[in-house]
Amino acid sequence: MDCRREVATPFRYGQEAVQTLRSGDPNLAKFCYNVALTLYTVYLLNKDVTYLGAAIELLQAASADRAAPTSVRASAAESWGRWAEREAVGNPAFVYPAADGYAAVVALLPVLAWTGLRRGSRERSLAQHSAMPGLAAAFALESGDPQRAIGVLELGRSVIWGQLLDSRTDLDELQIAEPELARRLDVVRTQLDPPSPGVS
Repeated sequence: MDCRREVATPFRYGQEAVQTLRSGDPNLAKFCYNVALTLYTVYLLNKDVTYLGAAIELLQAASADRAAPTSVRASAAESWGRWAEREAVGNPAFVYPAADGYAAVVALLPVLAWTGLRRGSRERSLAQHSAMPGLAAAFALESGDPQRAIGVLELGRSVIWGQLLDSRTDLDELQIAEPELARRLDVVRTQLDPPSPGVS
């Protein structure tokens, strides 16, 4: 899905703004997100579902744009889930896009908390989205997909744990084959995951 495709609303200026950027531009998702916010505001005023549909489609495209900053992608996916959740109260059809939006945020958590960040920074990134796995699971269950609910909960709770397992891989064989590389890897993983304050 490409944000640059024609926006299916009379909002011509937003469409023209998006079209000024090329596919792959890291700013494209942010532009699409801003246009989506405008479309959603118009929807709240006139209740024309055309605007809501176009806004959610733009958020879907923005959240899937790999060239964009992960924080922008996650914000777009979270708005996608929240806007659909609000509509789901009166229209059960929106349960499915709500589940998809929240699941998209959860799928981005390992990227938001990538191992190049220090432990505290990763934990803060995850804390900012701590409600997403629960919401994704709740709407997955509401949409009749318990297997998906289990999957998003498992992913949401295991980001740091999975990284710890990866960084604690046994280096004995590497130590024999490439001692210097093993030493450097051990230094890097120690720096990336220092002990908590007060732990010797």
